[in-house]
Amino acid sequence: MIILPPKLASITSRYLSYFIIFTAACFYCVSLISESVEKITLVGLTVFGIIAGLSALCFGFVSVLKDSEEKSEPTYAGEKYLHSSLLLAQTIFLKYVEQSVLSLSFIKSIPLVYKSSQFFLGICLFGSLVYATYFCLYATNSLNDFLWKRYEIRLQKSNKLYKLHDNGKRRNNITR
Repeated sequence: MIILPPKLASITSRYLSYFIIFTAACFYCVSLISESVEKITLVGLTVFGIIAGLSALCFGFVSVLKDSEEKSEPTYAGEKYLHSSLLLAQTIFLKYVEQSVLSLSFIKSIPLVYKSSQFFLGICLFGSLVYATYFCLYATNSLNDFLWKRYEIRLQKSNKLYKLHDNGKRRNNITR
């Protein structure tokens, strides 16, 4: 098993999560543009549930931390995940509104109104998704850094204990 040093593992997990979130957001954006609301609802609600769950985990994690200074990073991440999940829910609602508005007969009958409505609602959808992705990336970055810092501190403590334990054994073997 390959064990990466904590700093390298932190950087690797950060950029891997960026890649995954950004790629998923791009595919969801393409689906928002090209698919009907019925087809994107399942994916949208699934992503909403995952991100809302991450928010809940962050807020739950805060309650077990003792130091108020430690609580700020997971609280920040929880707030950003919550904001991201609300914006994702908004994209589903906006897609429904877009589909409903563009199916109205009087909108369809005037090409300028149809194209203007399509453009405006498309910009709203895209903007909502961009901000949802942005907040999700910031939350992930904050939480990732926080957890890797805690891991590194625990690793340093266990290394000190191991060295103390190891030195004690060596002294006992030498005196015998």
